[in-house]
Amino acid sequence: MRLGLTLSVALSFGVCITPLSAAPRVEAPPLIVGQPAPASIVIRGIPGSGSLNATSNVGKIRDIVDIVGGATKLTYTPPRRGSPQRLLLLCWRKKGPAHLVQLPLSAWTDVEVKTRRGRSLEVRVRVADHVFGPIMSGRKRKVKIRILVPPGVRSVEAEARRSESLVTRRRVTLPPLGEKLLVAGTRKRGSRKGGDLRYDIFIAASAPMTPQLGLLDPEGKNGEQRLSLTPHGETFSASWAPTSSSPPGRWLVQVRAGEHLVELPLELAPWPSPTTKPTIVRKRTPPPGLWKRLRFSASFTLGLLHNLGELTSPRFALELAAEHPFSLGWLGLRLSTGFAFDSQGVDDGSFNASSSLWMLPVGLSLSYNTRRANGFSGHLLAGGVVQLTHSNSEGPITGTIAFTEVSAGAIALAGVAYAVGPGDILMRFGYQHLRVDRPDLALLAGGMVVAGGYSYVF
Repeated sequence: MRLGLTLSVALSFGVCITPLSAAPRVEAPPLIVGQPAPASIVIRGIPGSGSLNATSNVGKIRDIVDIVGGATKLTYTPPRRGSPQRLLLLCWRKKGPAHLVQLPLSAWTDVEVKTRRGRSLEVRVRVADHVFGPIMSGRKRKVKIRILVPPGVRSVEAEARRSESLVTRRRVTLPPLGEKLLVAGTRKRGSRKGGDLRYDIFIAASAPMTPQLGLLDPEGKNGEQRLSLTPHGETFSASWAPTSSSPPGRWLVQVRAGEHLVELPLELAPWPSPTTKPTIVRKRTPPPGLWKRLRFSASFTLGLLHNLGELTSPRFALELAAEHPFSLGWLGLRLSTGFAFDSQGVDDGSFNASSSLWMLPVGLSLSYNTRRANGFSGHLLAGGVVQLTHSNSEGPITGTIAFTEVSAGAIALAGVAYAVGPGDILMRFGYQHLRVDRPDLALLAGGMVVAGGYSYVF
């Protein structure tokens, strides 16, 4: 009974094919997240020459076989867990452009419906033209109904029925979806031995967006190499030709669009060893200089400085950084300046006193940033601080005391960052050690630091 219901509902949602310039045709059964058996998908009408290659945004593709009539059959296994979304199949041949095929990928989920306490009601949930249930609520206020949801559905209609004349309906919003909207693939042409090696990179998305493409070498010495993309309807393409200075090993292709990130490995073989003595001196392209390998960024943060006493002051900081890549991440030098202040007052009618404190620090620190993983990265900072501190206090006993001091100290921070747009959102915490010692006053002008902000990468 459950299998029949699944096939009926999934078939009614339909198979969606996005028409492209070559209008590929697809034959596919209903696709559901977590279904135990792989599905066979037949694709026709992909232009070009050579065998068909394909990749997907979710699930696994295997056994791509050419069949009679110029069609290709591939075996697709949906993911074991996930949300309803568009299945993106990016297809290409040895020669010719890439094409995108989109198919609906449905998923089972549980919907919780609240009813009135103490009343036995029939509860149903409607998804498009299909009804799931009924389930009797009994004396419970909450009823869970398992429903099959196609992609694009954000809310469903719940119905509680006591009799034919007493029916209550309301919309139930489904939880947020974790859709993967990007898909990417690579095609190798030529060889290093023949001197015509080139990689084609294809990208597609299920929503309107402009992706960015970067390339990281195995040793991380040259930073991220940006590649320009050429749009072709719903797909994008780029081409990269390694040179003799491109180091062999595992390169990393990074495709980013907003918060979505796709990473593809790209194996680059070593240049072949010469079999005879060279008779011609080849001019090798020198590696990029230090200035081109550096990564520059500007950051601003806003937070709090607490000296573990009565001083809690807002803290604003502006930071400039230059970082150099290596195998485990980025090492850099950071110059920062900021501003913090605090004021206190006492007035009980017979006693009136007030004080204010202004702090202007300038710091120079070393930093270490890890490589990004799923958009996240960590960083550590440690260095020295020189601070200009100005204090002004007035009271009936001490009178007016004002001073300006320059003192030195140290700061250490740790944080985490998440890639958003051209930079990262930051969250940091740490400690700043800095004291002001005078004959009439000892002040701890540092303390615990908590701050958040944004770093823009040039």
